[in-house]
Amino acid sequence: MQTRLLTTFVTIAELKSFGDAARRLNMTLSAVSMQMKSLEADLGAALFDRGHRPPRLTAQGAALVPYARAVTTAERELLRASAPQAALAGTLHVGFVLSASVRLLPSFLKAAQRDAPNVTFEVATGLSEALEKKVADGRLDLAVLTAVQLDDEVFEYRVLRTEPLVYALPRTHEANGIDWLFAHLPFLHFAPATGIGQLISRHLDALTCERHRTIVLDGMEASMECARAGVGFTILPEPDVARYADLTIATRPVHTPSHGGNPTTETITRDIALIARRGHFSPQQWRQVTALFDHT
Repeated sequence: MQTRLLTTFVTIAELKSFGDAARRLNMTLSAVSMQMKSLEADLGAALFDRGHRPPRLTAQGAALVPYARAVTTAERELLRASAPQAALAGTLHVGFVLSASVRLLPSFLKAAQRDAPNVTFEVATGLSEALEKKVADGRLDLAVLTAVQLDDEVFEYRVLRTEPLVYALPRTHEANGIDWLFAHLPFLHFAPATGIGQLISRHLDALTCERHRTIVLDGMEASMECARAGVGFTILPEPDVARYADLTIATRPVHTPSHGGNPTTETITRDIALIARRGHFSPQQWRQVTALFDHT
């Protein structure tokens, strides 16, 4: 059995589409279909129910995905460990949280073309929590995400950027205090399930002021557009606010809540970190990988 068949099988399982897998793997749709028929013949198992359009995994096929993924992960690690002088080589799967990919991905790919010519990087995007799980179970080699509470025993990581969170509010309410804003305007809560959203939720939980109401939005652009329209106000990382803001938007730092009536000037920040499963890379390889982010 050829391991490339397993790679194709795992890719289809992750993307839930023969066509999307073909595009990611730079193959034709017919080649993907032929590979899966060959794999089914090798295993003596029906992996896909082709009575549905698009074909979907059978129960047996779904049960075999973790085993196939373990084989493809082991193969990547074997090739990487056996490369000359343990240099980076082969294919690396890297995930980016969307809010960071806009700013970090272009410079990373430029550095990779220059300094890691023997590596093919396959890039995926997603939420921080999902990316962290994929690194932990071997589906991703690396991920750039919002670090909330990383387990040092599971991951090694490097903080790439520390960004302050800021309030973004309609400039027409620039003279009003934060307590007034919470009492009179809807708060536009960016995606509570994301890493940034979790940091925002923790801050809100620590506040004692009266709140008008909360509107949950799943996009930064949508949050900023609503703030520009005067619908409400939001909290986001300062670089993201700067990217979307104009003269209709005012900003303020997000301070940790005061204790015992004493004001605080400590700002709330989010860390963008590069993570990998501990032991996945040799020390030399980890230095090579992190160096690709030195100028992001």
